[in-house]
Amino acid sequence: MVARNYARLSLPVRASARAIYDAFVEPEQLSRFWLGKSSAPLEVGVPVRWDFMVPGASETTTASKLVRGELIRFAWSDGVKVAITIERRSRTQSVVRIAAGPFRSTSRAVDAVEGFSIVLCDLKVLLESGRSPGLVRAKARLIAG
Repeated sequence: MVARNYARLSLPVRASARAIYDAFVEPEQLSRFWLGKSSAPLEVGVPVRWDFMVPGASETTTASKLVRGELIRFAWSDGVKVAITIERRSRTQSVVRIAAGPFRSTSRAVDAVEGFSIVLCDLKVLLESGRSPGLVRAKARLIAG
């Protein structure tokens, strides 16, 4: 859903809140489903370089708040803020919610919903089956041409 140039989405994942949290914070986990490479784990106030799977696409990410198994907040270099909230439903079931923005236009917010939806679906399959389906990688190939 897009509201006032913000992207908001959620997805249930059959995984512990801690496993989901670690997947978004730890470089070796991020590279299994979302990134080509991360320069370091997310740490509050420390800029981290993320190299996406699209050749030449990178971003500097700085975490502003990290609560293990519950919340990841970071900002990108253009000022867009991202909040990943993990709602634990049981020991092995969680809901992941992502809110990002503000974006300069509605079309950028729509693009963010698309991108984060692919990322969440890839993460869901990875954590539930142990293997990434390569959804982010396939989209990166499409973008790269």
